[in-house]
Amino acid sequence: MDERGFSLIEILLAVTIIGLVAAAAVPKAAHVLAVSRTQRVVSDLQTLDAAVIMYETEHGKQPEGTDISSLSDYVRNVDKVKPPTGSTVIVGASEEEVKAAAYTLTKKEKEGVRATLDAHTAEDFMAGGTK
Repeated sequence: MDERGFSLIEILLAVTIIGLVAAAAVPKAAHVLAVSRTQRVVSDLQTLDAAVIMYETEHGKQPEGTDISSLSDYVRNVDKVKPPTGSTVIVGASEEEVKAAAYTLTKKEKEGVRATLDAHTAEDFMAGGTK
């Protein structure tokens, strides 16, 4: 009989190789998603920081309180600007879970009012350990 096909050993070997490649790819994919979320957070914080500067220029003082809603004249749909809660982002050289449900305004000693997420400014994210 001249039957063609793969033996059980060949199929098991192929499945094992595919499984090893997939196991190596999953952590890389998770890191790529964390980098993407981090870039979004950095972009949001930079936008909010620019709105703080516009607020200061127009009103002659810094915004009061911690709520970003005071920047509604400078950021369209500011109430919809939310961080990726429960996801991981890169802070410095490590990944951290986002715990805050909203961005906040925080008075920094030397910098004045800054937009923050979990007490981190835009420069803290993706800084590679050089804060």
